[in-house]
Amino acid sequence: MELRINGNTCQIDTVDNVDHLLAQLGYQQNFVAVAINKTCVKRSEFGAHPVNAGDDIEILAPMAGG
Repeated sequence: MELRINGNTCQIDTVDNVDHLLAQLGYQQNFVAVAINKTCVKRSEFGAHPVNAGDDIEILAPMAGG
């Protein structure tokens, strides 16, 4: 499955939903924000929101800094 993740084209195993994608990529679901095709996905909908080939996905994780 080809996706665009954070601006990079990636080949990943097929996933059904945002939860599965985050798990495959090693993200902790409670600590990220996700947008698919420029639409924010609510954390409560990660398990139900589908991921399709060709989707443009942005995953934002908090960073420490100052």
